[in-house]
Amino acid sequence: DNHQEKNARALENAGAAVVLLENECDGKLIYQTVKNLLKNSERLRQMGKNASKLAKLDATGHIYQILKQLA
Repeated sequence: DNHQEKNARALENAGAAVVLLENECDGKLIYQTVKNLLKNSERLRQMGKNASKLAKLDATGHIYQILKQLA
């Protein structure tokens, strides 16, 4: 059901990623996208901050606690 793209779009919409679709992607597009990102350190820094806001800290511990309660 296209879950990977939906997850990637959520990150992109939050300003934490750039989405490249597989069926539209080739080496040239990947190269240009990475090159443009590397030339824009402020955008990369902001993307990192945005990604950090979405992070689920201690996700493993949280999952463990849920499984422990269910067991």
